Amino acid sequence: EDDAQGVKELVRVLKDKGILILVSSCREGIGPSAFIELLSGCPNPKDVKGLIEDNYRLGYHKAAKFAETAEKAEMWGVTGLPDTILEKIFMRAISCLQKAVDQAIDIKGKQAHMVILMDGDKIVPVLEN
Repeated sequence: EDDAQGVKELVRVLKDKGILILVSSCREGIGPSAFIELLSGCPNPKDVKGLIEDNYRLGYHKAAKFAETAEKAEMWGVTGLPDTILEKIFMRAISCLQKAVDQAIDIKGKQAHMVILMDGDKIVPVLEN
């Protein structure tokens, strides 16, 4: 559940068409079953948001933020979760952090900006111009 909150806060510094790399062991999974069922029950993030708007229930706000992030940028996960779970919730599974960083640099170029947030679920990043 904290990981979903961390994604919410990271979006504040994520550019459109950027790449978010979530690094978490996810020892306790990825939140309530309703979170995964809602996300994995739709073919794309836009449909998740539409379903939530039509049938909102308490707790759906996290899935909505997750879907909003998936619409804005690519989400990659370096986690202990099965790849199939990540793929169902609009994330690309990557086996290790170094591989994820290397691939992101290959895609975005060597001049790309990176923001590294430790304990992203406990801080609120603020960018200044």
